[in-house]
Parts: sequence; structure tokens; C-alpha cells
Amino acid sequence: MMPREMAKKEDHLLLKAEGLWKTFGATIALRGFNFELGYGEIRGLVGANGAGKSVFSKIIAGILQPDAGDIFWKGKKVRFRNVREAREAGVNIVQQEETLVPDLNVADNIFLGLYKKRIINKKKLLEEAREFIHEKFGVKVDASKPVRELEPVDRKIVEISRALVTKSDLIIFDESTAHLSEIEKAKLYQIIKELSAHNIGIIFISHDITEVLKISSTVTVLVNGMNVGTLKSEEVTLQELERMMFGEISKYSAFRSTTVQSTKKISFFSVRNLTGYNINGISFDLHEGEILGITGLRNQGQRELLLTIYGSLPIKEGEILIQGRRVDINSPKNAIKNGIIYITDKREEEGIFPLLSILRNLSLGALDSLTFHKFFVDQNKERNLAENLTQKFRIKGGSLDQAVISLSGGNKQKVIFARMFAIEPKIVLLSYPTIGIDLATKSEIYSFLDEVKRQKKLGIILYTDDYEELLKLCDRVMFMHEGKIKGIYDAKELDLNKISQVITT
Repeated sequence: MMPREMAKKEDHLLLKAEGLWKTFGATIALRGFNFELGYGEIRGLVGANGAGKSVFSKIIAGILQPDAGDIFWKGKKVRFRNVREAREAGVNIVQQEETLVPDLNVADNIFLGLYKKRIINKKKLLEEAREFIHEKFGVKVDASKPVRELEPVDRKIVEISRALVTKSDLIIFDESTAHLSEIEKAKLYQIIKELSAHNIGIIFISHDITEVLKISSTVTVLVNGMNVGTLKSEEVTLQELERMMFGEISKYSAFRSTTVQSTKKISFFSVRNLTGYNINGISFDLHEGEILGITGLRNQGQRELLLTIYGSLPIKEGEILIQGRRVDINSPKNAIKNGIIYITDKREEEGIFPLLSILRNLSLGALDSLTFHKFFVDQNKERNLAENLTQKFRIKGGSLDQAVISLSGGNKQKVIFARMFAIEPKIVLLSYPTIGIDLATKSEIYSFLDEVKRQKKLGIILYTDDYEELLKLCDRVMFMHEGKIKGIYDAKELDLNKISQVITT
């Protein structure tokens, strides 16, 4: 029988995990992981890409099953066999990977599986969804619109709303703020505090350690699938957490791109009076060996500009010139033939083929060079290419044959980079290239972009609202407002205050 003092200690625990192990082939994701969470506690979960944060959260939410170890929920030993069992027990998760049904509208996604009646009042459902989102986040979203037509930020709000409308005792937020503005983040922080006040436990996972310290009461650090410490947020610094996660971190945080010195800037890519969906009269030049940043308030045409250049959206007026020669780009395939690649921030939806292997994800961009007789893939060449790319981009996975969906967010992003850069492009379009990845992987991507722009003389266009990233990487920054260029500045003229000032005035 359990000692009385031990039982008393366990009474305050909402969740306890003992000795959890999880492997994917040769990759060990969790190594005897231990964890405790009290009622109403807000626990930050931090660690490098591949440390096991998302794997642990998916086990608790019933998405994955542990290979070994025990889970105790409200003092009772449990094993959630699927998401439904976890949700019925009171566990909800907002995953890093999007789990919405693309063709269903906003309201149907929020209330999916919650209505027991056979006859559903669609009008009332739409009103409830609109009012709920507006009340919680202060934004208006068309609840009748299919979620595939929404911007990433609105889809994330819908996903969070779906977790909030259900009765929960524990909500796991896994990189849930990645696409949110500062105002929207503040709203979510407020919601989390209110949930905590109502005795609901929170697990908050983010690569932004500053926000983890801001929102959480305690922080658990994972390294190689193990719990290496749980600390009170008010008693630990950002630097101490980073040192626990990465060791020596100065090489990551001190990165600054090298500006290419040239007496003559060569404009080898230009757009003239480009007009299309949400963009109007855009003209600029991109130089060899330059990174041109694009920013501004959200939804001002930045993403549409990249997609128009890439051929995913039609050009209504204007022209694109490469080395002074006009090119007609009417599809992504045509863009790639002209040396233009696009790396999306919609990693799960557009960037990877989740159920295919790492091997196949890496080789798909180079199939023309790997096939013979038009239909047959030279498997030796394919594997050699994948092995070389894995080493070059330091992709961490157990085997080339494992499904790419099993990788961490940072390693998935490396797979996308590796596949697209294997095409040997001349112009690179990037949308939020480091969203949802840790400091070390972010630094690797920074160093890679800096290297290729100098050595390969690539032209890179980077869209982000991470202002520090703009200052670290870009040679020039272009600000957009209402589909037009508001101004283009040399990065040396800018600091964080100046960027904010340009955007808001």
C-alpha cells in the first residue's frame, strides 16, 4: 500500500509520466522521460529540435503510443489509445502540424465531433463560431469560409479555438504562436492565464524561450529525450535555459550576415510594374549575392508577391526579367525551369510529402537527373544524392527510409531546403524560413543562406515579420502596405525601432 505522505503528495498532480520511451527506427525520441504537472500549472517545455517535446505531447494526447513507461492522469494509470479517448478524458492539443480539415468551413472545424444532434442549425453554428473567435482574439474571421482559403494566422486561431470550446483539464500548446502577431499572442497569453485560474493545466511548447518565460510558471528542459531539469520561470534566465539546451550558445546568437562588397551591383533579377492578386505596381531589382527582405503589417501582399513571382498566382500586368530578358512565368514548374525556387512556411501542408520517406522527399526535386528511360529511377543514384544532402544539411533521422513526418520541425525544414537547393537555383523566395525551429537550427540556416549568397551569387527574397531576422540576414529591406511598396531601405539604416516606425507610420 502507498505510504500516506506519498499519496498526499500525488493528490495535487494532474499528470504524471514515469520512464517514457519512444523510438522511431534507430532514432530514440524519449529516453526514460519523467514529468509531473499540477492542476492549474502552466509548464513551459523547451529543447532543441528533435529533443522529444512534440513526441511527448502527442503521447499524452493519444496520437502516439509509448514503447515503455507509465502515464498517470488524475492519480490513475491510463493509456490513451487515440485522440478521442484523450479528449473525452479532458486532454486537448493544438499541434505544431496543422490538423484542420481543409475543405470544411471554420465553424465545422471548431465544432467537429461536438454536436450530438442529428439536425444542426448551420446559421447558429456560424454565429457561435464568429462570436467565439471575436470574443477570444478580438479578430473577425469569416466562419463560412473553408479553412484552406484562410491565411496561416487565421487557421491557427481556428485550431486554438477548437481546443478552447471543449471541456478541458489539460491543453497542450505546441508552437501555437508561430504565426500570430504580437497583439494576437498577447490575447492568447491572457486566455492561458484565465485557463490556469480555472485549474486547467497547460503545457506550453515554443522555441521562443522569451515567451516561454513570460507565460509559464515552471519550465522543463529536454535534451536528447530526457528531462534534464525543471525550474521556476522567475528564478531562471534566458541564457541559462539556452545553455542547458545547447551548451555554448554565443555562436548562435551572435550571427550577422556578411554584406558582399562589390564596386558594381549586378541587377540580374527585376520586376517591373507587377500587378496581380493583392499586389499593385511592384517594381524592384535584386542583385547578385543579395538578400532582400520583405516585411510590413501582415496581409499587405507580401506572400502574394512571392507566389506571383513563383507562378502560383497569375500576373495581371507587368513583367519579370532575368538578366535583362523578359520571362513568362505561369506555373511553379516554369519558375523552377528559370532557376526560381520557393520555400514555403506552410511546412506540413505544402513543403513536405509527410508519408513518403526522407529519401523520396529529398530526391523528388532532382528526378530528371535520376531517371532513365523516362520512367525508371536509378536507386543507387537516388540514395547517394539523399545521403549527400543529409550530411550537407545535417538532417538528423534514424534512417533515410523512415517517413519524413516523424522528424522534428527543424529537420523537416532542412529536408525542404535540401530538396529545393539541390535544384541549384539562381533566385530563392523564402517565406518565414525559420518559423518554429530552435536557435541552433536557425543559426545553421542563417549560415547556409549567407554562404550561398556569397559563393553562389544567388539572389534571395525573404519575407518575415521577425525583425531581428531581417537585421541579421538582409542587405536591404522592402516594406509593403496595401499591396504596394512603401519604401526600400539599406539594412545599415535600420534598427528595431526604425523598422517599427516605418511599418506603423
